[in-house]
Amino acid sequence: MEIMKRHELRQRTMEYIYQHLVLDKPILLIIEDEGQDILDEEDNFIIKNLLHIEMHEDEFIAKINSHLNDWQFERLAYLEQAILLVAISELDIKEDEKAIIIDEAIQLAKTYADEEAYKYINAVLDNDE
Repeated sequence: MEIMKRHELRQRTMEYIYQHLVLDKPILLIIEDEGQDILDEEDNFIIKNLLHIEMHEDEFIAKINSHLNDWQFERLAYLEQAILLVAISELDIKEDEKAIIIDEAIQLAKTYADEEAYKYINAVLDNDE
């Protein structure tokens, strides 16, 4: 099996968080449902981030809300919520440089989210300390 690039791992992590948000399904059940596919050695990145989001989701949402000004996390599209949660988790874990994490989140937003979403995703993540 070919080792996935970090971008693909971020994309898969975003997809699992999207499922969690849309289906209102606990992240641990999503991990369980995915079985061995998500537990492969190369997917430690995915598991680490999913479990980190599971443990800190409310804290991350509060942090995101603090940077949204007149908006609230719940008003964002589910894909945008997922992208932000994955990026905030990565920023918290500090496994990659902040600029790389933000750039990856912007690329995911440009690919999957509304046309203007990348702008506020960038603003939220760039203001996060």
